[in-house]
Amino acid sequence: MASDAKITLTSKGKKAVFSLLEAKKIFDNAARHGLLLVGKKVLKEARDGIKNPPKSGFFYKIRGRRHKASAPGQYPANTTGQLRRSVNFKVIGKDKMIFGAIAKHGLFMEKGTRFIEPRPFLARAAKDTEKEAAIIMKKALSEEIERSATRR
Repeated sequence: MASDAKITLTSKGKKAVFSLLEAKKIFDNAARHGLLLVGKKVLKEARDGIKNPPKSGFFYKIRGRRHKASAPGQYPANTTGQLRRSVNFKVIGKDKMIFGAIAKHGLFMEKGTRFIEPRPFLARAAKDTEKEAAIIMKKALSEEIERSATRR
């Protein structure tokens, strides 16, 4: 019968036998946990990119202080911190993550306008963490297999 089916999962050389239902639960937990870790990594990348130099745009004054803008294609320059603080993510279920910014000018920075060339901070943060995301997801699965095997 299907309910008697077993699957062997291996992590770091250790093997454990699980029912298919247990294995599905392990994969679901690992996927959600992995997405949370990836979300935190992408969030940090986007916020750090906005906050930190290099920026190679024009210099201008805001409220008497000298400010260096970002050039097209770079992360946006951090003027008030509003955009940086508005970047966030949410994991939905076990297989979906929403990542974005709620600041009013976030979309203008990401996509550009007819007056402003794009400064794609969200897409760039996701792309810059792409390789690490795969490693994080593998590690999350490995840790979940180990955790489940030791709980038995």
